[in-house]
Amino acid sequence: MAKIDFLIKESKAGAVLLFLLRLYLGWKWLTAGWMKLTSSQPFDSTGYLQNAVANSKGDNPIVQYWWGRVLESSVLPNVEVFNFLVPWGEFLIGLALLFGICTLSAALTGMFMNLCFFLSGSISIIPQMLFCAFLLIYAGSNSGRIGVMYLLNRYWLKARTKTIPPQLEQT
Repeated sequence: MAKIDFLIKESKAGAVLLFLLRLYLGWKWLTAGWMKLTSSQPFDSTGYLQNAVANSKGDNPIVQYWWGRVLESSVLPNVEVFNFLVPWGEFLIGLALLFGICTLSAALTGMFMNLCFFLSGSISIIPQMLFCAFLLIYAGSNSGRIGVMYLLNRYWLKARTKTIPPQLEQT
């Protein structure tokens, strides 16, 4: 287990693997958001949300009852806000993951969005994306080791302190 932890959390090879994983996940988020933002019809999640609420009722509900109530009482009345947040959130999560900007925050936000989609009855590639995001979060700072924030932090610290801390010096 210690070797796997080292590979994922500290090694350069792990950073490359996580970079590739981040590119895949970032591309999925970016294209999902971009398609919604550039569609000829404005994005509207009303039908999706109403379907999720309907699927939380009856003899064999697909959606958990409590989640249906959350959607019905909190999300549907504010659907305009969510119609703005979903496409822009997907697009910005994708950009952040692709460029390595606030990688852990982007992966966590993506996990939250995917969990909401999953609870609403969608499956598609959500389990796969949740697993990828989990790996990025588990890896910690190594998941953003090849990225813009890492380079900015490294050069900012070097400029301020005239030295590079040992954990950033390795690359």
